[in-house]
Amino acid sequence: AAFYFSDQEAAQTTIESEYLEPLIKSSTDCETYRITESDVERWVLAVTEKREDLQGTAVEQYLEIQEAQEVDKRPALANKSSEWYVQEIRTASLLQPYTVDQRHFCCVNETTACVDKRLVCIDPHDDFHTDFLFAFLNSTVGVFLKELHGTVRANGGLGTTVTTMKKFPVPDPSQLSTEQRRALRVAAEQLKSESIQSIYSELGAKNPADVSMDAISSTRRAVDTVIMSDVLGLSRQTQLQLYRDVLQLVTNRVERS
Repeated sequence: AAFYFSDQEAAQTTIESEYLEPLIKSSTDCETYRITESDVERWVLAVTEKREDLQGTAVEQYLEIQEAQEVDKRPALANKSSEWYVQEIRTASLLQPYTVDQRHFCCVNETTACVDKRLVCIDPHDDFHTDFLFAFLNSTVGVFLKELHGTVRANGGLGTTVTTMKKFPVPDPSQLSTEQRRALRVAAEQLKSESIQSIYSELGAKNPADVSMDAISSTRRAVDTVIMSDVLGLSRQTQLQLYRDVLQLVTNRVERS
């Protein structure tokens, strides 16, 4: 709590503005597949200077107050150097939850906001790789692979950590034809404006046996048509079975909690 500020708290604090950065804190801050500046409503303390260089500043006074409350003695901070307040500030163009419940998603980040460790940062090579990875990770094939490669936790959550994503199998985007690239960009752009729903809502069923192609979200189908049909060459029946298998994997995991 010492590091985080709401919009209101950031507006009221005397801490100098250069020591506060906008923040995307967790998956609950991700409501649509595209994050813009207007979606960011949190701030984080971002101090990199040594203590002696902060003399006479409001942020120095704030740090002293935190130390009086022994914030610096907390387990997560106690083993750090005397600059206990210095954090690793990072951002990325694609963000994915560290832990998935029923909302399987990867967001495209169009802000320069800092990203908390509850979200996995993914930095593609270029704009096409960004669209490709965004579409693939949000496709039902991507969801299926996350369910297979992730770690199921005691509360039913699925761990899709940095370690998980480093080993994640992804098709080679250079193998896509010009037409496949165009179709994927169009499908990805459509998805970016959508709100993130549970996988049950996206697939239009609670029971795996009840899944039908007609009930699946149109934006999900647009992405899946390119990935499943054009890129992977899966038959319509195999695609339907994959939808059902994904829903069964999620259901099994959630019910374990």
